[in-house]
Amino acid sequence: MDKYYVYKHTDRGKVVYIGMGTKARAWDIKFRSPEHSDYMINILHKKISSIKVVKYFDNKLDACKYENELIQKLKPKFNKTWTPEFIYKVSMNQPARKPVSYMNIKYNSINECSRKTGIPRSTLKIKLQNSVRR
Repeated sequence: MDKYYVYKHTDRGKVVYIGMGTKARAWDIKFRSPEHSDYMINILHKKISSIKVVKYFDNKLDACKYENELIQKLKPKFNKTWTPEFIYKVSMNQPARKPVSYMNIKYNSINECSRKTGIPRSTLKIKLQNSVRR
């Protein structure tokens, strides 16, 4: 079984992101917001940033809780604080996002839909809102 860890991305000494993962998640730029991915590419290229593991955990729930505590404390640029319900769902491997249906295909989240269709999230949000109004 994989160990979970909480990690931080820093830029010139300032924490810009707190995350949780296993394996190489901290260094992977896939599945991040476009703004965060672009930012990471730029700062990693300039070598003015760092990615460090803060703490290891044996279970996902403890890692989620610790990640959220750090997010609330440090308020990094690319994070949002989580609700207790979200933390519980993530720790239990339940879908934490709302499922969406686009072109009669069901996806677990708008992020998954965007990845698989190649349509930017912002465009999908508008299309999905317009389809609900009809």
